[in-house]
Order: sequence, then C-alpha cells, then structure tokens
Amino acid sequence: MKRILLPQKKSTKREIASRNTVNTTKIKSGRTRLSVDFGLILDLRENGNLGWSRVAREYIKRTGQYISKQTYKRRYEKVKDGS
Repeated sequence: MKRILLPQKKSTKREIASRNTVNTTKIKSGRTRLSVDFGLILDLRENGNLGWSRVAREYIKRTGQYISKQTYKRRYEKVKDGS
C-alpha cells in the first residue's frame, strides 16, 4: 500500500518556538485579587443589617480600601460557603 503525502502547512515562528520550549509556569491573566479582611466582611454583613452597597461603603470607611459591592458580595459568599 502506497502512502499519499499531503502538503503540510508551514509552521509559524510562534508554533516552532512553543514546541521547543517547556512551559513550567502558568501565566495568570487579569488583575490580581484584592486582599480583604474576611472577619470584617462577615461582621459587617451579619451584624449591620445593611444592603450590599451600604456594607461596601462601611468597609471603605473602616479600612480606607475601596471595594465594590459586587466584589464584597462575591467575597462574602465565598467565606460563607467555606471555600
């Protein structure tokens, strides 16, 4: 049985370089995570009886560090789940 050789596409420089190198580190895309005080997050939400926006504003007042209400909500839910 004869093999039929099909024409191969030429490799780009990027493809050649990626084959020749070993990637040992994982590159993270996006911004770094904001470090927050999880104890304060739990305390404000559970004891303050406030909405997400007001709790975020209170967090900013106490720490001087900006945090959006969505970030606050995600971090609160993560702490509550125990993840």
